[in-house]
Amino acid sequence: MAWDTTWTVPSRWAGSLQAIRVFGPFFRPGACARRSPYLSVHLEYSAGAGEPFDERAFLTALTQDIEYLRELSGLPVHLENIHFYRPRPGQAFQPPRLCAPDFIREALDRTRSRLLLDLAHAMIAAWQLGEPAADYLGQLPLELVTEVHIAGPEMVNGELRDRHKEVSDEGFTLLEEVIHRGPVETVTLEYGGVGPLFAERNDPEALLRQLQRIKSILEAHRLGALPECGRSMV
Repeated sequence: MAWDTTWTVPSRWAGSLQAIRVFGPFFRPGACARRSPYLSVHLEYSAGAGEPFDERAFLTALTQDIEYLRELSGLPVHLENIHFYRPRPGQAFQPPRLCAPDFIREALDRTRSRLLLDLAHAMIAAWQLGEPAADYLGQLPLELVTEVHIAGPEMVNGELRDRHKEVSDEGFTLLEEVIHRGPVETVTLEYGGVGPLFAERNDPEALLRQLQRIKSILEAHRLGALPECGRSMV
């Protein structure tokens, strides 16, 4: 199981490496190498209201930061795909470009990283882009996916959002497709959480149902019994 460390590249590049250095001892080989075979980082950028997204500058900063973190920890670093929401006045937002399959491929190539695929993020990105989730996934480099995060998104005020709800049949079908196409080794269920916010998303029976479904999918894949569902992907 991988140790998931989320890292956000800030909109002001100078703070990025400085922050990594502050937390440097936490990432050194003696501190974390025995816990995980790799670290993971969100392919994320928090843009201020009205702030332009400089794609080239972002990729340059991202490449430098990932290389520094890789050297510091002695571990590979995987990039996790993200989603985006419609911009709201006065609020930071994720530029849609970060979710474009060709941009994700370039970021992975530039940083020499694998893709940690978050299925809920992919479903939300596809919804925002106005295309079927299976078509969107088919454009991603699934051959670079060894870990998948799975959770159920939810419609909130007319917008699909990441809520760590119970995984739907569509989510499990997409998981089957990804496993069919890529060298997946780990599936992480993201369901519920801690505190009042997640009170309605911590049903033990729902948790058991999802774990059993994931187990059956993985066992079917191991036995070569998964359907040829990957054919539906572009």
